[in-house]
Amino acid sequence: MVAREELMHVLWPSVVVVDDSINQCVVEVRRALDDGGRQLLQTVPRRGLRLSADLAELPCWPVHTTSAPAAMAVDSLDQAWEALRSLAGVEAVADARRRFESEYMLGRRRVEALNGIALSHVIDVLNRWSASPQWQVGIAREASKEALRLSPRNALAHHARAHVAMLEGFHFEAWAGFRRAVELEPRLAHAHLRMAIIQLELGNAHSARPHIAQALACSRSPKLEAQAQFVRGMVDFHVGREQDSSTHFRAALELNPAAGLAHQWLAVIEALQGREELARQHLEAFGRLSGAHSCASLKATERSRNPVFWQQRTRFYEGLRRAGLPA
Repeated sequence: MVAREELMHVLWPSVVVVDDSINQCVVEVRRALDDGGRQLLQTVPRRGLRLSADLAELPCWPVHTTSAPAAMAVDSLDQAWEALRSLAGVEAVADARRRFESEYMLGRRRVEALNGIALSHVIDVLNRWSASPQWQVGIAREASKEALRLSPRNALAHHARAHVAMLEGFHFEAWAGFRRAVELEPRLAHAHLRMAIIQLELGNAHSARPHIAQALACSRSPKLEAQAQFVRGMVDFHVGREQDSSTHFRAALELNPAAGLAHQWLAVIEALQGREELARQHLEAFGRLSGAHSCASLKATERSRNPVFWQQRTRFYEGLRRAGLPA
C-alpha cells in the first residue's frame, strides 16, 4: 500500500501538482496493463494505491551511470526528439515522452528532458489527440517552468513555455515567449511558425505571412515545410482565398501523409464547394488520424476570442457541418 501523498512526493519532489495528476497516471498505467477490471492496480479509499501482482527485483542503472549507459542515454534522447519531429502519430509521441521521462528520472540532461516532456504534451493537444487537454497543458506548464528555473537562457525552454501560454489563450505572453526564444536561437523555425498562428488568432491574418517566410528561411526539413504549408492554408482560408488554401493543404499532405488536420480543412473546403463525396472522404481520414470529434468539441479547443478571427472562422465550422461532422 502506498499513500497518494507519498507518490506525489516521489514523482514530483520540487513541483506543485494537482491531485488529478495521480488520477491520470493511474488511468494510463491501467491502460498499459490492460487492467480494465482494476484487479492489478487497486485504489483503496482514503488509504492509497496497491499493486496486486507478483514482483521481481531487476537490475537497473544508478543515477551516476558508466559511460556505456550515458552514450545510450544520448541515443535515447536523440530518438525521442526525432519521434517528436516526425509527428508520426499519438503512439510515437507517447513513446518519445516515456524516453524523456526516463532520462529526467535518472537525472541526466534534465533541462532537455523537461523540454521534451512539455513539448510532447503540447503536440498531443495541438493535434487534437488529447483526451485530457487541460491536464496535459498543466503538465507542460510545470515541465517548462522547471526547465526555465534550471536554465533561464535556454531557447527551447522559452519556446515550450510560450506554447503553454498560447494553449491557455494568453496570446501576448506567448508572443513574448516566442520572441525571446528566437532572440536566443534565431534559427528556431517552429517559433516563427507559432508567431504566424498568433497573428492569425489575433485577427491579423495578413501579418502572418512574413513569419511563415522566416520559418522556411530557417529550415527546409520536410516536416517543417509540411507545417508551414498547413499554416499558409489556414491564413489563405481566413482571407477568403479558398482555392489557394486547398493547394497548401494538399502540399502539406504530400509532405506528411499523417497530417490529420490538413484532411479536416480539405473536408471543409470540398464541402463548401459542393463536392460532398470528397468532403466525406477527407472527414473520414481526419477521424482516423485525429480521433472522434464534433463541432462543439473543436470549438472548445479554440483559443481566440478576437471578433475578426471568429468572423473569418465561422465559414470553417459551416464547412464542417456540411461535410457531416456532428454538431
